[in-house]
Amino acid sequence: MPKKKDAGEVRVEMTASHTYRTSATSHRTLPAGWRGTVPAEIGREIEKAKKGAVIKPQPKDAPRPRPQEPRKPKPQATLSPEERLDQFRAAVATLDEGAYTDEGRPSVDAVNGALPADAAPVTADERDALWAEVSGPAIDEGRLAQFRAALSELGEADLTEEGSPAVDAVNGALPEGADPVTAEERDALWAHLEALVESDG
Repeated sequence: MPKKKDAGEVRVEMTASHTYRTSATSHRTLPAGWRGTVPAEIGREIEKAKKGAVIKPQPKDAPRPRPQEPRKPKPQATLSPEERLDQFRAAVATLDEGAYTDEGRPSVDAVNGALPADAAPVTADERDALWAEVSGPAIDEGRLAQFRAALSELGEADLTEEGSPAVDAVNGALPEGADPVTAEERDALWAHLEALVESDG
């Protein structure tokens, strides 16, 4: 029983000229250096005659993995100025002495490390602004001495119901030419003195 012709095709690369029959009355010649597709049976014939080689099909490229999109950071909740100040104050409350700079301010890195994970980090400028609100105005030692001297001249009648010295009484006891205290300055100086007393006690 005659063999059936292989209906498949292969790609070949010719190293020498080769002629094969395409029908009962026609032929085809493949020149040296030619590359192309021929019937699989002719490919085997070319290899057997050592006039070329069948080019094995290359495996299809594996599909490239789709590049992952970078994760978008979670949107940070918008805080009111008061909420942001409370957040900063809570972070500062957890810091130890080593977290403060030589100027007495909490370092930016220390504050950011103590903030909640989803909180926006503070910058140096924001740290300074928030710290000024938390710590209050800077106390001038000369002004504090003036205030302390004025207090020494006051009596119980010069105190308010809250126990702090009355603004008018303090101003009346200040040296002539001294700038008068405001209620805010009186509160800051008085709070500073009370803090000193507590720390000494």
